[in-house]
Amino acid sequence: MPPLPMLRLLSLLSAGLVVAGCATVGQGFDPAGVAGLVPGESTLGEARVLLKASPTQTYAAANGAVQALWYAGLRGPVDSHASRSVLLAFGPDGRFRQVLDARGVILDEAATDRQRRQAACLEVAPGEPCDAYGGPAAPAAVQTGGHVPAAPAPAGCYAAGEKVVICPAL
Repeated sequence: MPPLPMLRLLSLLSAGLVVAGCATVGQGFDPAGVAGLVPGESTLGEARVLLKASPTQTYAAANGAVQALWYAGLRGPVDSHASRSVLLAFGPDGRFRQVLDARGVILDEAATDRQRRQAACLEVAPGEPCDAYGGPAAPAAVQTGGHVPAAPAPAGCYAAGEKVVICPAL
């Protein structure tokens, strides 16, 4: 039987080999920032600010559309469950379209639902404004007989000027 110091040395070497087979990949990002993206409005630059990191990879299509991947995790000889990623689609105009995939992160369900409805609205009526809930927005002059009032703030939000609405809960 090997002496005790030899066993310690062997166990330290074994642990070192296991750790050496793993590597941190990507960079930390804030998945909560995905909730702040607005389909048809937010840009890749704004996504970088909201997610507090640059994407790990971007994929450009011939038409100018971009898919951006944020990934952070631990890679090793065996797939790790300690990873998270978000894949976002941006249209040829450079504007956010939709969340294509999210793994290992919990996204705000209400924000994700709103984003899906807004993305669907953009597909149905490209270039037309969509309301905050994903439906086509009727022109204000049509709704009010020619008078265009300031838009009321949605529930849980408040107006901070004529065109700025702040929604801390969204």
